[in-house]
Amino acid sequence: MKEKFIKWGLIGIFIAILALPIIIDANRRGRVQIISFDRFIEVLHTREKALIYFGDTEAENFDSIRESLHLLREDFEIDVYAVNMASLSTAERGMIESELFEEETGYVFIRAGDIPHAEAGSLTLNRLRPLVDRHLFDTILEEETAYTIPESAEEYLAALSGRNNVVMTVFGTDECPFCRQYAVTFNFLARDYNFNVFYVNETRMNTLEHRAIMDSDLMIPSKCITGDEDIPVGQMQGVPLTLFTRNGVVFDCIRGVVSRIELHEILQDVGIISETN
Repeated sequence: MKEKFIKWGLIGIFIAILALPIIIDANRRGRVQIISFDRFIEVLHTREKALIYFGDTEAENFDSIRESLHLLREDFEIDVYAVNMASLSTAERGMIESELFEEETGYVFIRAGDIPHAEAGSLTLNRLRPLVDRHLFDTILEEETAYTIPESAEEYLAALSGRNNVVMTVFGTDECPFCRQYAVTFNFLARDYNFNVFYVNETRMNTLEHRAIMDSDLMIPSKCITGDEDIPVGQMQGVPLTLFTRNGVVFDCIRGVVSRIELHEILQDVGIISETN
């Protein structure tokens, strides 16, 4: 009897080993939910960070797409979903085509109730990774960087005093989430309107060079501090802080974060970009 139990026990273990890859694969597939359009709207308003694939979930290549979504979920800890375009009503398809993309396939990036980006077409995992980094985690790709982090205080201060046009400088750190968010905003406008921004980023600068800039004659206007008088930049009360200078003298500033539309208007007011751009 004991030998029979051992025999059946070994058979059970053998079957479990054979079934394990199937169980793992089923679990992995189950992690990418195929959702309805109504559920997509719910995800839009309830998820902090999510990536949704729109396409033919019955197609042969969907297995590889599902695997890519699963890997992105694991690597970035985001929610991932898929919507079968064939299941959408005419009105729902019309909303997608008019607001997001006109192709049969695409990806929608969701962040805190907003859609910062939608990308049409079939994308490889290598193409999706930088897009997730950029649109869900405020990572600016090296080839898209339009700002300049000063290498030395002397060169930076000389550049400010040697220009008759208006210069924009942002003070911040990588550890500050608002700074990372704001960097995407000003980098986008600097790239699109072809102007330079100095980003005095304490995290990425040499400590002595950063300290020399903070000990310079740059002043923060009273509108951007708690108080009635201008104060030296070294006494700033928080980041991000934006200063606008002309011939090395600060004449305007922004305290904290502003939206892309607000920054665009401010840049027009201070003369960095023109209304015709």
